[in-house]
Amino acid sequence: MISKRNDTIFIVSQFFSALIFTIPIWIVFYQQRITTVQISLLVAVQYASQLILELPTGALADIFGRKWSVVAGNIAWALAAILLLTSHGFAEMLIAVIIWGLGDALVSGALEALVYDSHKQDGLEQTYSKVTARNSFWYQIGLVVAVASGGVLYGIWQGLPYVGWAATSVVGGIIALFFIEPAIDSARFTIRSYFFQMKRGLLEAFKSKSAAFMSLFYIAVAGITWTNNLYFFDFILVELGFADAMRGYLIGGIRLFNVFVLTAFLKNNHIFTRKRLIYFFPAMMLLCFLPGILFQGWWAVPFIAGAVMVGTGRWIVLTRYTNEQFDSKYRATAISALSMIVGVVYVVITSLSGPIIASYGVRMIYTILGVLTLITVLPLSIVLVGNQKAIS
Repeated sequence: MISKRNDTIFIVSQFFSALIFTIPIWIVFYQQRITTVQISLLVAVQYASQLILELPTGALADIFGRKWSVVAGNIAWALAAILLLTSHGFAEMLIAVIIWGLGDALVSGALEALVYDSHKQDGLEQTYSKVTARNSFWYQIGLVVAVASGGVLYGIWQGLPYVGWAATSVVGGIIALFFIEPAIDSARFTIRSYFFQMKRGLLEAFKSKSAAFMSLFYIAVAGITWTNNLYFFDFILVELGFADAMRGYLIGGIRLFNVFVLTAFLKNNHIFTRKRLIYFFPAMMLLCFLPGILFQGWWAVPFIAGAVMVGTGRWIVLTRYTNEQFDSKYRATAISALSMIVGVVYVVITSLSGPIIASYGVRMIYTILGVLTLITVLPLSIVLVGNQKAIS
């Protein structure tokens, strides 16, 4: 029985991987070295490198083992942190974020496959979802610890959050060495099978009118909110003038809200019927994004927190609804295909945002995201509610 041991190592290593102390301060750290346009480009390149490298790193994981891929990913994160700390210009930082994206690609698929195959080898596939849910909880707690302390560390020495992130990445990699590689593989990686599965996943995601509208709704909501949660959320707190330590407390508090309150609230079927949940997304997004250009100081925080909440709700609600549309044989592939499209949306929005932020600020970006919601998410929600087959 290897699943119990690997589950423990999985959760502990992921907790250390979540201790990214740079989250509340990375914007101001970058601003001291490069321009706003270059920051947006770096953010886009980092995510694009992960998307591009998912394919070859999947092959490496199959050849050399998933455990070693996870270890290598943690080492890549540590190296990226040190390179960012010692960088003084755009070219050096560009290399660092590409290595960061490589680390994300090395860990993402390999870690999931390793843990799942551990359960499969023990005949306990049905317990896999419980382990991922428990890991998600502790990963969020790790993020809260990191963001709450990152601003304080930055106040002591500006490089300390990066040193701390490098150290915890190394610890995560060391812990990953204790994984037991499963003797079975759920699927061996080949380029042909990869592209076939992606093609089949796209066909599954758009196989019918109801599935297509739900997939488009998922992409629209996720593309806007994921971009905010990963980039604009941090940036707008800097623009609003909150101090380094206070940003950490605010980000940590918002994440705690997501973990302990939002999850249970959105899962209450008595309050949130499917129809209400479909309308919940455009309503909250319009409320939280459209007035962005007017944001000032503390009164803007509830709107920003609400925008982050919608991004979290995407994972809790929409993944469940999209899953219901897909055949079990291709469900994971369909969700992966949608996630890749969301990643492309993320890269496009962040790439184009640089000149707008430089000229008008992140608050203008929030309003633009509200307009995008108005012309994409809202009409799709109306169609979904009107089409009972799509939400029943």
